[in-house]
Amino acid sequence: MIRGESENQDLNFSTQTGLLNSAQLECCNALDKMGSIVVEAPENWRFGYYNSPGGWHEAVIQLAMSKVASMATSAETRAGGGYDPEVASAILEITSKSFPQPLSSAELKYNLQPQPTDTEFKNALDALLIDGYINAPHIRVGAFGRLHILGRIGITAEGRRLLKRSRSPETEPGNTVVQGNQINNFGQIGALGDHAHGEVNLYSSAETINGVDLHALANELDLVIAELRKSASSRVDDRQIMLIGNAAESAEKGDRKGVISFLSKVGKGALLTAKEIGTHVAAKTLAELIKTP
Repeated sequence: MIRGESENQDLNFSTQTGLLNSAQLECCNALDKMGSIVVEAPENWRFGYYNSPGGWHEAVIQLAMSKVASMATSAETRAGGGYDPEVASAILEITSKSFPQPLSSAELKYNLQPQPTDTEFKNALDALLIDGYINAPHIRVGAFGRLHILGRIGITAEGRRLLKRSRSPETEPGNTVVQGNQINNFGQIGALGDHAHGEVNLYSSAETINGVDLHALANELDLVIAELRKSASSRVDDRQIMLIGNAAESAEKGDRKGVISFLSKVGKGALLTAKEIGTHVAAKTLAELIKTP
């Protein structure tokens, strides 16, 4: 089943696929991994396809599949992707260019090239909302408080200030500057490049938690989230919960690198909570991964 959705209700449709050849099946599998792809309907969709097999629905599907085919390899490797700072940066740039006019989710994703997976897109939006860089009507659903956007998305004053700072030649602690063949990061991550200086503190290998039972870890992280929600009162608290939720999802998928990526960004409060409620697997894992000064 292929479903098309639009703000224009006349453009909504669903169609049942017939027998597919290997190339078509590969595209459908890639689309399933991406979640969705945004394409522009033909200008003459209402009257221009009466004599075409499948009508304008088929024209839209063919356009979508041609885009998916060109992105199939990256969609395969990124299907389980978590938070991607490059996607978040691109969202800020696009919403800044459209300011003061907010964009729908479809308009925003359409302008991201290449289009991210739905998981990457939602995680980037979630992080930007939590940090106050964009605004949009939204709700959170489910045990992990998954984001559901209800309206148009716009950049905030803080988001515009962040972009202005990132374009400035001056740096602040935690900002990244690219100069020639050198990449310097003056935050907690460290430094990389020909003359780079700084302390490298990276968790780049899944060997750090090789002995951890990921199923048990996912269950215990859920308990930590439930406990943290009882006292959450700020955007910082929400971000911690989001990171732990993403780590729990990574653990369920057997993705050790994903677990490391998310939990290494969590604060010591989560570790203290894990110890207090007796979630020993979560506490041990957090102790291994949380960066200490």
